[in-house]
Amino acid sequence: MRASLDTNVVIHFYRAGLQEILFSFFDEGVFIYEQIRNIELVNHGQDVLPEVISDIDAGKIKLYTNQMLKDFNAVNNASDLNWAFRSQLTKFIKRFFKDPYRDEDTRWIKKLAGENNINIKMKLTALSRLL
Repeated sequence: MRASLDTNVVIHFYRAGLQEILFSFFDEGVFIYEQIRNIELVNHGQDVLPEVISDIDAGKIKLYTNQMLKDFNAVNNASDLNWAFRSQLTKFIKRFFKDPYRDEDTRWIKKLAGENNINIKMKLTALSRLL
């Protein structure tokens, strides 16, 4: 199996000293987006960054680059998810912002965005430009 990890997963596993679980369970690869390594871990996970870099250098973690994200088909094929990225984005927008949506989903995403200082509209616009 393969796994694409977000910032929180990386930080929590490494802080707990349990990162080897990731490598043994996801034997076909562990992936992170280069922005997580270059920005998020620098800002929020300085304590685990040297270990993450070491695992990247050792080939345990593979970085998704901006170029790979621009060419989603390459990432999609590598992950065996067979997703059409645009359709997943559409599902996200419908789930959280278009009628009929569940009020609790909309409240949750807005709370999450507020707590993390995220402008969802700006992020979705930037993502759409990459597509």
